[in-house]
Amino acid sequence: MIYMPVWIGCGYFVGFIKPQLQLTTHEPDYLSLMSTCFHSFIASLGIFAIHFWLSIRFKNMIIPIAIAVVCCIVWVFLYQGRAEETYYEK
Repeated sequence: MIYMPVWIGCGYFVGFIKPQLQLTTHEPDYLSLMSTCFHSFIASLGIFAIHFWLSIRFKNMIIPIAIAVVCCIVWVFLYQGRAEETYYEK
């Protein structure tokens, strides 16, 4: 519930600090934003389930946290250069 208002607030805040980005001149597509947040939440449930299962299996939180950190680092290496829409050109 807090994620979306903070996300939009940060966009307006950056728009006020850097007006050349024109973030305050356009209205965000709230339906698309809600859909993206909902899909991200549903996609993260599988990761939460695996993490929960690992914590029960090992009876220790250090091993599941270490596995999660390693998987995040591997994910960043695998995803590098695949999202063209994230590039910002001046």
